[in-house]
Amino acid sequence: MDMAQKPRTFKFEGVTMTHYFTDNWEKVKNFKAKPDDVVIATYPKAGTTWMSEIVDQLYFGEIRRESSSPSIFDRVPFLEFCEDFQTGTDQIESLLTSPRLIKTHLPVQLVPQSFWEQNCR
Repeated sequence: MDMAQKPRTFKFEGVTMTHYFTDNWEKVKNFKAKPDDVVIATYPKAGTTWMSEIVDQLYFGEIRRESSSPSIFDRVPFLEFCEDFQTGTDQIESLLTSPRLIKTHLPVQLVPQSFWEQNCR
């Protein structure tokens, strides 16, 4: 990736972040986890998509390869990502599966408190 294309970073609560992670911060901070939610927490560029596919298959027992099935990015949304058309929190709220599989790159100290209160996996 060309350096000119990389998003600017800044310190946010002591952690280097980009606006993609913080534009939706109030919704992330106040996110209401459910007791059966499963959180996939990884460093960026550390196999998050692979891990999401594996966990999805473990929980739901299907290999979804057909073009008609939802992509892994829709089945396992990012909690903190904020895109022009939909925030990660809104996408998670619309999931019909149980448990909901949720991925994040947030460090442990920034994961919403409700995940701890609900004893999520």
